[in-house]
Amino acid sequence: MTDFNIEALSREFCELAGIEWHEIKLNDRYYFLPGVVCKHPKYLCTCGRAVDNFVDNTHDNPDFTDAKEVLKLLDKIGLRVEFMSYLINKEPSFWDFVVDDTGLMLKEAVEFLREVKG
Repeated sequence: MTDFNIEALSREFCELAGIEWHEIKLNDRYYFLPGVVCKHPKYLCTCGRAVDNFVDNTHDNPDFTDAKEVLKLLDKIGLRVEFMSYLINKEPSFWDFVVDDTGLMLKEAVEFLREVKG
């Protein structure tokens, strides 16, 4: 079991990597008046898309508990090789990170990107 918040780490990883994290929020422009139909949607995704309800899951956020997904994104932004070098001297062993499916690779990737982005 992990002792860190996967969703918070995933959100930060997306922000540091420059990809969008989707979150449903109440629309500030929505209003309720009896007998009046509001033309604004009640809920909006942070990307700006209107959603039907607060738990609309049509915008799935990436799942970075799988180490392969972390490496794919780091490769996409051109930092995979540097990250692999960063992991070589870490504990547990390098291969434990590679086969991880608990989010340990994600945690290390966030720490790495914090250092790189300053």
